[in-house]
Amino acid sequence: MISFKQSSAHGIKRPQLRHAEYRDGSHIGFAADRSEADLVLPQGEAAVLTHLISVSTECPEVVLLAGDRVVRGVIGVPELDRLEIPFQALDKLAGLPANGIVTVRYILAGDAVRFKSRMVRRKTGWRIALPRAIETTSRRLAPRHGVHDSWRVSVRPGGLLSGETLPVVDAAAGGLGLRVPPAKAAGLVGRILNGVLRDVTGFAVPLQLKVHHLRSAEDPSAAPIIGTSFQGVGFDNQLRVTKAIQRQMRRRQQRAAMMAAADQERALSPEE
Repeated sequence: MISFKQSSAHGIKRPQLRHAEYRDGSHIGFAADRSEADLVLPQGEAAVLTHLISVSTECPEVVLLAGDRVVRGVIGVPELDRLEIPFQALDKLAGLPANGIVTVRYILAGDAVRFKSRMVRRKTGWRIALPRAIETTSRRLAPRHGVHDSWRVSVRPGGLLSGETLPVVDAAAGGLGLRVPPAKAAGLVGRILNGVLRDVTGFAVPLQLKVHHLRSAEDPSAAPIIGTSFQGVGFDNQLRVTKAIQRQMRRRQQRAAMMAAADQERALSPEE
């Protein structure tokens, strides 16, 4: 539910989102209206799924609150057949009622996040019903990460930026930041790009991207950057992009750890 509140400071209308807490059959429970300082992700399964893909690959631990119970655990990749999220408890779950309403809290890329939903007991383990909305202090649907210089989008012939190869600046579960030729940057906002995301490993994912904004690079000599979101790329391809980001992040962390260990070893070695 969206209402509009007049802002006396700027004379503009700002959308106010009412937070949908959980889905229980055909019933949706709503929390009280949030303040302007709070932000709720847009309603809709696609938006929630994009966020939860990031959580499943980036968040090492979540906290589940059920009454006076506090249970630490890990949530997995959303399951589309039942619209549920696997939950693997790190603490004992004995006595936790099935179909009970729980609050899930976690930190994602430094931002506090929470949602309410329903616990489900399956033969294969505990599940959390897919929430209808996520409450977060971040303005981003999913964290963006810098990627290797080899990441490129090859734009398909016949459309916008036909035949161009666009370097990827950063990537997330929900979209990409791309550098575009300065001479072709005007008029891109709101348009659709069709292409294939590639890197040197042979990774290739067909994408449709919607351009949301254009910004100048910090370096005046560099090409401008467009921010884009995925449009109908499919859950599997979205997950492939997210896992590729995480593989690169792990390699980067491993290299940093190796360099730190080497520096420490040099510092401890006797002087010649």
